[in-house]
Amino acid sequence: MLRSVMACVWLSTVLACQPAPSNSERSDTTAPATADSATNTQAGNTKKPIHLPSQNQANSKGYAMPEGRPDEVCMEKGFTWLYNGYLKPECGTCHNKDNRYSVTEFAQGDDEVASFNVLKTVVDTKKLVEATLGNVFCNSCIISKTDPLYADLEYFVQHMDRCEKP
Repeated sequence: MLRSVMACVWLSTVLACQPAPSNSERSDTTAPATADSATNTQAGNTKKPIHLPSQNQANSKGYAMPEGRPDEVCMEKGFTWLYNGYLKPECGTCHNKDNRYSVTEFAQGDDEVASFNVLKTVVDTKKLVEATLGNVFCNSCIISKTDPLYADLEYFVQHMDRCEKP
């Protein structure tokens, strides 16, 4: 009993002598943002991006569209081109089968067929296209409306099941 009292006294003395951390040394204790959060707020209604492991620099593009763009970006060939060039490298960090963010799995790495099926059956394609213009969770995957990739993606979501040209 005496040992435990002495240990408590010693421990409280040691802890009392530790300097308090400065504001710059304190860690942020806010809860991590999740994909189902309507807003990712810390002070007021300000949305802050989540920096993901795949993002080397916040504003750099992590994709390069492969050679061999199909004449018409539609159906399976269009998806393969978009998937390998943009969806897998930019969306695959979160939108994969091993994600912890509870988001749809349309960029499942090597499982392109499953990804295409999820995209066709589950994904709200209007939200997908909108997310490419401004995505609070991913700064590097934002493209502009003037980017040819945006036009291809917009065309693709309207022509997943059919191509216009015979």
